[in-house]
Amino acid sequence: VPDNVADAVNMLNCEGTKYFKASSSGPAAKAEGRNSVAIGQSAISRAENSIAMGNGAEVSGDAAAGSVAIGSGSRAGRAHTGNYSLNGQVVAGRTGSNTPVMSFGQAGQERQLQHVAPGVLSAESTDAVNGSQLYAVHRQTEGNTQAINNLGKKFDHLNDRVDELNRDIRGVGASAAAMSGIPQAYLPGKSLMGLGVGGYGGESAVAIGVSRISDNGKLIMKMNAGQNSRGNFSVGAGVGWQW
Repeated sequence: VPDNVADAVNMLNCEGTKYFKASSSGPAAKAEGRNSVAIGQSAISRAENSIAMGNGAEVSGDAAAGSVAIGSGSRAGRAHTGNYSLNGQVVAGRTGSNTPVMSFGQAGQERQLQHVAPGVLSAESTDAVNGSQLYAVHRQTEGNTQAINNLGKKFDHLNDRVDELNRDIRGVGASAAAMSGIPQAYLPGKSLMGLGVGGYGGESAVAIGVSRISDNGKLIMKMNAGQNSRGNFSVGAGVGWQW
């Protein structure tokens, strides 16, 4: 135990304290901001209530009050601001120029922030999120992306089915045109065999038909068959009585 205050001060200067040690022979730290703290060689805290801790750490004068720079060479300045909205709600850039900053490095000398506990995820949360939470979001996004891709494939398949159906319908139109174009017998007691061709919407068809009128001219019978470019067959038959 020292005998006087001078000895105590001398011991403190030479040996430091039990729970705080600093090893440096460089320029002194400077706490220039009101109620600020600077620890480490050349550390400078210029903003009010700021802390600069580490060799050459600096809180600049334009930083908001309460800003912190931790680690050798760290720089804390004005908060980065911007604006990003999602569905009409601001999700980024809500900070202003008076928001305090905590810096762990500087441009080109960034540091990892490790062992961060998972933060609360909510509309009002201001917690930091960690890598595992982002990974969970990534996995969920991957799942959503895969589901969207699968849905897109189903829509593509549905579009193909619709296209095929449209072509089939156009083939029916071509078959109808071909079958309706076949002439028919018009004299009593006569028969007629005819051919017809037709086209519709880029599809085509060919048809053959046979018709017969009874000897008394009152009964008319007709039968047609055809095939279109879609490979579909059509048949039709009819009978009529005239008086």
